[in-house]
Amino acid sequence: MNQNTGEEMPMKPRTDAKTFGRRALSVLLFLAIAAGVFFPVQWLLVDKYQPDQYWPPRYRDYAAAQEQVDVVFIGSSTVFWGISPMALWNEAGITSMNMGGVLMQHTMAHEELQTLLEMNKAPKCVVFSVDSLYNHYAVDDAKLEPAFFAQINTLPTAAQRKRAFDHYRAEGGRKITPGNLLLPLLRYHARWNQLTEEDFIPASRYDGQYQSFVKGQGIHRESIDITEFMETEQITEGEIPFPEDAMEGWREFVSLCRENDILPIAILMPRFDDSLRGSVQEQVTGFFEDMGVDVINYMDEVSLAEMNWNYHDFFKDRIHLNFAGSLYLASDLAWRLMDLADVEDHREDPAFESWHDDWALFEETYAHDLEKVSQYQETGEE
Repeated sequence: MNQNTGEEMPMKPRTDAKTFGRRALSVLLFLAIAAGVFFPVQWLLVDKYQPDQYWPPRYRDYAAAQEQVDVVFIGSSTVFWGISPMALWNEAGITSMNMGGVLMQHTMAHEELQTLLEMNKAPKCVVFSVDSLYNHYAVDDAKLEPAFFAQINTLPTAAQRKRAFDHYRAEGGRKITPGNLLLPLLRYHARWNQLTEEDFIPASRYDGQYQSFVKGQGIHRESIDITEFMETEQITEGEIPFPEDAMEGWREFVSLCRENDILPIAILMPRFDDSLRGSVQEQVTGFFEDMGVDVINYMDEVSLAEMNWNYHDFFKDRIHLNFAGSLYLASDLAWRLMDLADVEDHREDPAFESWHDDWALFEETYAHDLEKVSQYQETGEE
């Protein structure tokens, strides 16, 4: 109250316009800083499946190959680590690209092939592994989900990423949300205490480690400890139910191949767990043979005997070949492909001179591995 007039003084506003503006600016600045930290960090936290597979440079290599790739290999880690396109080139002049990846099942295989068809001329043949028929994971399984995101996030275009995302969701992966896709940081809420230094390495850092002359293959030199190795005695008897979504997914994959005049060939890679022992092997081969699809089967007794596998030197574990094993496999796989597919020996064609250059780099880099396999082929011994 004004003591001179007796009138009440109006109360002064707690904040004037200038103060409010400063506070608003502070809030905006804070949000900008938070966003500047949040968005770079979330793309540093790549899925651990992603760097090992070198998706971006492999897609770039495939696109750059123009019309020179006759065979594409698609499938899970058994294919990614177990098939060497360069060894196939040296053996029979087959031009191929390995586009396998960790835990790749039918839906992922379909999306990858669709993407490759949009990047280049269709190959003559696609060889694919069919693990999801007998080793099945649901789309939103905790083990499979990171592999989905690793593949989706590294597809070359936004349209391809959206198509793959919609395909996965349609198959039943309702836990895979747009937020999980667009904001990778949200996927780490359950494993903050498990983060390691590798989680903070940008994916681009790994691009420099990828050697384009390996034509997409993952190189693993580890060998199995023979003292701990025991061949499984478990043999499946009677039929096992294959998941409906897996069967339908592989039917769609085969249809996509045929719609584009591609010869589909299924492959059962060599492995020594119990997944393909007994009747389940016959079920898998029968499923594809009923569709008129050839199957290269390295798990039948004749193939196992003829290949005379050296467990210690050629396997990194019970399921996967190591690098030496992939070189050894190529000596047989090349001629099976020549028999089954319309592929040519391009070694005398001047247009494929760059493949000779790549083989020279490959031979120089992996001379020890090549010599080791050559000695085994000559002697049948370690």
